[in-house]
Amino acid sequence: MLLVPLLLAALAVTGDCEPGRVHRFPAGLADATRGVAYVASDAGYVDALELSDGKRIWESSEKAKPLVLYGDNLVAATPGTKPTELTIFLLDRGKGSAFRTLTVSFPDAVNTALQAFTYRLKEVQDTLELSWAYLPSNRGGAMKRLDAGGPGPAPLSGVKQIDFQAGVVKDFPSEGGSKAADNNQTFPGHDDSKSTFDPWNVASSVVRLAIEDVASGKQVVLKTISASGKAETRVLLSGADPTPYKSEDGCYIFLLQKPPSNQQPWHIFSAGSGNKVGTIVFEPGSGQPDVIGSTAFWLLARHTEPERETHILEAADLVTGRMLWSYVLGTVPDDRGSKRLE
Repeated sequence: MLLVPLLLAALAVTGDCEPGRVHRFPAGLADATRGVAYVASDAGYVDALELSDGKRIWESSEKAKPLVLYGDNLVAATPGTKPTELTIFLLDRGKGSAFRTLTVSFPDAVNTALQAFTYRLKEVQDTLELSWAYLPSNRGGAMKRLDAGGPGPAPLSGVKQIDFQAGVVKDFPSEGGSKAADNNQTFPGHDDSKSTFDPWNVASSVVRLAIEDVASGKQVVLKTISASGKAETRVLLSGADPTPYKSEDGCYIFLLQKPPSNQQPWHIFSAGSGNKVGTIVFEPGSGQPDVIGSTAFWLLARHTEPERETHILEAADLVTGRMLWSYVLGTVPDDRGSKRLE
């Protein structure tokens, strides 16, 4: 049983989030209590992996993207047979077989296979809530010139309630539209004029990151406000051109002292306390970093052959920096900006 080493290791590195939580993970989601990650392979299937050694437990019976745990099952989805449809599967967590399927329909203007369509699922009591958004792109070329001065396509969004037990999908009232999936591994809301980033919550605190100019170059500053209103400021790192990343759950900050085009140390800090928890080697093409216990995980896009890139899930020990394992998700045509590291 691989659970015990993971939970014991969590005691060695102090974090800010529950050690047994289920949360977003590079290319999927992870259940730290069971020591299992559910990730999307480039072949289109869900792979269940042991977090301790990266060994595959099973491959799903259906092509789909892992989304959320629902009871003792895994929910996954894939574009439907029609452009306006999304197929939702319930997968058996023990072997990856699909035993229930529902089809969710969207307005005629939506194409669920495009990047313009984003969505997020969460469990609400005994049902699932699907928040979605569709931002159609403006037409280009000659058509764009013909439409010059006219309004672009209107964005669409909504919320749907999915009841697997009853086999029912219905539209659900949303307040001011929905905010769909945020897949950024670097910080959203970056204001270049101020070098500050949008705040986010860690446990009961609100944290904000800023890059400030100093005599020696730049420094990364973490500002924390606790639930009681106590404010603290800590300098995390100084460098010529630091680049910040945050973990999928927002609990950890990964910092580079130089632009991400160089191999260099990747310094890892607790977002809640500002304490440094480890250092690993950053390879250009790395993103979507995460921490579980005393292990760091990230996704690497490596160009192994002309015009193709290989996506690799990697893990390293936070204390020693030693690589623990790598798992190849697949090799695909190089299409920068449209694949994993967004």
